[in-house]
Amino acid sequence: MTPTGGLPIDRIHRKPWVTVLVSILASAYILAAYSSFTRPIWIDEFLHFAFGSHRSTSETWQSISDTLPTFNFGQTGFHMLVNYWTLHHFGASSFLMRLPSLLAAGLLLFSSVQIAIRLRFGPAWTLLLLASYFCQQNLMHYAGEARPYMPLAASVMGMLAFYLIPSEERTLLTRLLGAFSISLGAIFHPYFAFYWLLLAILTFIFQETHLTWRLIFSGFIRHCDPLISAPAAIAYLLLAKLTWLKGTPDFQMDPFQWIKGDGLFTTFSQIAHFQFLGKAHPAPFFFIGAVLLASAIPRVRHNPHFRRLAPPIALLVLALGISLFLSAASYHRNYWILPRQWVASQAICCLAVIWFAREIGELARTQWRYLHIPILGLIGYLLLQTAPSIYRAKAVDVAAIAHVLMHPVESANRPEVIEPTLVPVGNDEWVALANQNIKAGGPVWAIFRKFYGRAD
Repeated sequence: MTPTGGLPIDRIHRKPWVTVLVSILASAYILAAYSSFTRPIWIDEFLHFAFGSHRSTSETWQSISDTLPTFNFGQTGFHMLVNYWTLHHFGASSFLMRLPSLLAAGLLLFSSVQIAIRLRFGPAWTLLLLASYFCQQNLMHYAGEARPYMPLAASVMGMLAFYLIPSEERTLLTRLLGAFSISLGAIFHPYFAFYWLLLAILTFIFQETHLTWRLIFSGFIRHCDPLISAPAAIAYLLLAKLTWLKGTPDFQMDPFQWIKGDGLFTTFSQIAHFQFLGKAHPAPFFFIGAVLLASAIPRVRHNPHFRRLAPPIALLVLALGISLFLSAASYHRNYWILPRQWVASQAICCLAVIWFAREIGELARTQWRYLHIPILGLIGYLLLQTAPSIYRAKAVDVAAIAHVLMHPVESANRPEVIEPTLVPVGNDEWVALANQNIKAGGPVWAIFRKFYGRAD
């Protein structure tokens, strides 16, 4: 079939029922493994939990606004507001607190599978893509945390799935996916804007390779879909003005405090972006260099099969570039360069590496029959370096969920804990008390209003 624009996509699709079935089973296990179902909350999650004690949405928003320039800095506050609504109406529950992130992880996996189907990965490559997410522990950990990082990564992947479809081929369902993902990113995280603009430009370049300069602007506007983008942009700018643009603390922290002993490159590559490749984490940088070097040869550069490598390489470079920019900004502000600032890029890296490997396999298949099978096996082997240890750790979490589902705790068996009157001192005491409240069930205790300086 004829490719669409610059992407190796067939216009006619077969029903990928095998891919869908494999994806559902694998995704269900990944979500269960990273749900943090039985894990106590910690201080960053407690900052969300304490809002559940507030008496109204307006009071909650006021507390959010008061603390965004200080210890809740750099957020839109929307995740905290969602946590207030769930905790206020349904009671103290770590599962309900983390549910937005868990649902976002489901969106990330769903969007990734949609991209895989769009790019005709097939069951084996799609399974490897999902396996890369399972092995990318530094990313998927946030599926079980009440913080806005997983919604950021999920919205970026959902937006990418939407933008990879040419505007004339978008259906109602794909436009709903795009609208939801873009809106989610716009209201949940400030970093979304970087990915939004650059991915919109990059995917437009992928698809519209034959546009004249005169038609580029109108084509890009059509590609972005103003009916979806304009409301999300307004919401993003309005929330920015009300929240994270109001200012942040004057940091005097060591930017490298959380960089591991092996150095910045190892943290950036092995612990963060290419964790799923294990000891082979430098390989993507080697392949980027090799492809760029090969593209300097005109005969190779104009080969239609070789050109199929450009989209995944460009996507990978963009993801790493945004992470480097965020790191530089953090360093300039004397703030921690944390792997959690790179979560959206990590999600893109999983897709880009597997996509690149798949295109190498297809290139080998067209030139040398069956050579794509060893390449498929090589990628599988690299993932298997990290998968067993992660599986052993996560199997305990999955077993705990199965046990709870098979033996639900009746409300009558919950421990009877009376709400204390003594105000905790220090973060550890506040967190311990919150976990007692969660264990006891019922409403979030009123004492937590004092954490945000609210009087009874």
